Amino acid sequence: MRKHCAQYIYQTDRFYLIPDSLPYFDGGDPLEIMMAFGVSHTEVMESVWYVVQAVNDVPEFKLSYPESHDKQREIAAEFQARSGANFGCCAGAIGGVLLWIVKPSPEQCQISGCDSGKFYCSRKAKFGLNSQAFSDCRGRILDVSIVFPGSTSDCLAFESSNLHSKLETLSCSWTLPLW
Repeated sequence: MRKHCAQYIYQTDRFYLIPDSLPYFDGGDPLEIMMAFGVSHTEVMESVWYVVQAVNDVPEFKLSYPESHDKQREIAAEFQARSGANFGCCAGAIGGVLLWIVKPSPEQCQISGCDSGKFYCSRKAKFGLNSQAFSDCRGRILDVSIVFPGSTSDCLAFESSNLHSKLETLSCSWTLPLW
């Protein structure tokens, strides 16, 4: 990964990408990063997205729930081995989280096709995006969906996700019916 990212970053001919983006990933304020590195807000955010893109381009980091029934059975067997109730048909765990964001501007709302109220989660009193993550029993993330605004319920977000569609269309003779 390090070699791939380095090649991508150096091709951009901007050698300060990593130093001014790492503090952002650690929760740093872009305004403080601007002052520390003497760059503009745009340069900070461009640096962040160059690094994100470089990481996303690494094939080993691609998240994808396995389509192979054998791999799904392996995941289910791991859950069964750790389950006190001996569940043999659980091939993953799903969790939802609200990713906090700043209230979207009218321009951002126009691009997303909904008003800022849709991004507001009244239960948490925050603006955000509904994130659904699916993992194996070791906590390794197998699939992530961040498509819906914060006001969307976890159930609707999952049922509208690509993973749900994928699971519905895979013919799997070994699963038990859900009731």
